[in-house]
Amino acid sequence: MFQNDNLQELVKKHRENKLAHAYLLETNNVEYATNDIKELIKIINCNDEYKENCTNCNLCNLINKDNLPSLKIIEPDGTSIKKTQVENLKLNFGTKPIYSKYNVYIIKNAEKLNLSSANSMLKFIEEPTEGIIGFFITSNKDVMIDTIKSRCQSLVLNYDNDNLKSSLNITDEQYENYLMVIKSYLHNLNSSNIINNKK
Repeated sequence: MFQNDNLQELVKKHRENKLAHAYLLETNNVEYATNDIKELIKIINCNDEYKENCTNCNLCNLINKDNLPSLKIIEPDGTSIKKTQVENLKLNFGTKPIYSKYNVYIIKNAEKLNLSSANSMLKFIEEPTEGIIGFFITSNKDVMIDTIKSRCQSLVLNYDNDNLKSSLNITDEQYENYLMVIKSYLHNLNSSNIINNKK
């Protein structure tokens, strides 16, 4: 099902009724991680035995189209995630879900929560409501505020270069050319005196 052991572990935790209320996911590919979490949401909300690539049930179709009322995906509005986005999330999750077992939110690029929105989110996760699960997805958990990090279970979801190549939608030859340019640039930068020049 999932290639990543951490995701398999979450499926196991779900079966044991031991899912946490919030997870901090550090990844090298936010889009791939988001898609995997959406698959996980199908599993934990499925009323029958989950089947991959399901197109028959209404739940999976709604998740695929980002139309499930009990699933909210928040991403930066401009350069940051705003407090109003978090307040709207809290308002939407004030009631129990109709089509699913859980209300689930995904915060993409969670490191872009500004101070105001991070504080608002903190109040939301400090006293977790039963039936709500959150996923904070970031490419750099070190820049997340400590108070949010401390209230989440941390997992790493890394993807190999083939996934990166396909997400960029480029050919093998273009990919290799880009790699050569990047390696050459880094080599030149590393051997240059400029890197040691404080000016």
